[in-house]
Amino acid sequence: MGSTKPRTEPLLPVAGDAEAAAFAVSPVRWYCLFLASLLAGLQGAFWGNFGPISGAVIPYYGWDDGTIAWLNNWGPIAFLLLAAPSAWLMDNAGFKASLVFGAALNFAGAACRLYVAPTEASAVLMHVGQFLNACAGPMAMAIGPPLSATWFAPNERTLSTAIVGAANYGMMVITFAAGPLLVPAGADDASTQRGLWRYMLAETVASGLLLLGALAVPPRRAPPSRSSTVARVPTRRGAAMLAASPTFWALSLSYGVLIGFMSAWGSMIGPNMASVLPAKEAEAQGGWLGFWGALAGMLGGVVVGALSDRIGRKKGLLLGCCGGGAVAFLAFALVCGPLQLPAARLLPYLYASSIVGTIFAQMTVPLFYELTVEAMFPVAEGLVTAALTSMTNVSMIGFLLVQNWATTTLWMNWAVAAACVVALVALLPVRERQFRLELDLQRGEAADAPPTAGGGGVAPMNG
Repeated sequence: MGSTKPRTEPLLPVAGDAEAAAFAVSPVRWYCLFLASLLAGLQGAFWGNFGPISGAVIPYYGWDDGTIAWLNNWGPIAFLLLAAPSAWLMDNAGFKASLVFGAALNFAGAACRLYVAPTEASAVLMHVGQFLNACAGPMAMAIGPPLSATWFAPNERTLSTAIVGAANYGMMVITFAAGPLLVPAGADDASTQRGLWRYMLAETVASGLLLLGALAVPPRRAPPSRSSTVARVPTRRGAAMLAASPTFWALSLSYGVLIGFMSAWGSMIGPNMASVLPAKEAEAQGGWLGFWGALAGMLGGVVVGALSDRIGRKKGLLLGCCGGGAVAFLAFALVCGPLQLPAARLLPYLYASSIVGTIFAQMTVPLFYELTVEAMFPVAEGLVTAALTSMTNVSMIGFLLVQNWATTTLWMNWAVAAACVVALVALLPVRERQFRLELDLQRGEAADAPPTAGGGGVAPMNG
């Protein structure tokens, strides 16, 4: 399955060793990576605010499970509204402007949630805060590959993308662990209000520090690779190239269904466990299931990113992850439903299957990102990842909307297992191509390089 039409345009002039010496990485890249990871992590953590504390906020505000689902659903809804302008900003204004924009939205959303009284106005502001945080989602979810292409050497790109991608889901450990501790179920209204205030204040301070750090990012002094100096195609032409590429559609379907379903499933783990465990245990155990799954998934993503940079190929790793995730989530669905294990044996199986499934699912994130931007080069990285993650958010919307009519949450577990199988099948016919890496590995000879933007491209990538 090819990614574009045959490349018959004039070949790029390729730099020799003397010019290659001008390429250099800067220590500042680690500061940029830290800030991008913090943006991704905080945005993901804030998106999942209310699932782990649903047992406390549902009686406090008079909500139900459908309201919790809607608070989560602002994430994919706002993402789809902001995906196109965010992609344009990342590919035209550069990394720093994109980071500042995302951090400002993140901070504004956190500030809205500071009013926590049990009133109608507070409930509305919670929705507004979640929506503003969700507007930062395109930056948070898609900024990894543009950052890697702008600041990192070719042999570091998948690892840096993995760290940012892992942070977006992995820092949900904050909400899974801190949420039930600060806002426990069963407390009186005064205690719930006090805990909720402390929780939201901590989020506001963290997002404020991120915004200050983003404003302090210095300009990049030298490009880290040849491909970072190549003008990407204009946004409109790039979008047309994506739309015409069977490879992109296969990868986006695979990624969108798998990660969209898994992320929505994770955000509803508290209500999900209420269908399996006694009410007094469901919220706490759901929080810990999410905590350990997110932490393990974050570490797994970083490990597979480093491994991919070493072996240079990604499709085989992706297929293995999809297969492993399908088996683990199927086991989780079985122990939640048909097997009906006694309580003493149930928890170990719940933990083992959910953690293993989450590890496999999260390991696919950097692999999907880098495989897709490599195959679609010279389409800009921001546009590719924004389009790729849009499919994730379409899947999330559908997943979370179903819960408004469902009478139980157990269907979620079967849906996630099925998503892994769909992802694996969609990947099978994809041919792995690495056009960007091939350009970076050239050493002076004119080889088969991707075409330039033909005079209409955006400026070479910069910080």
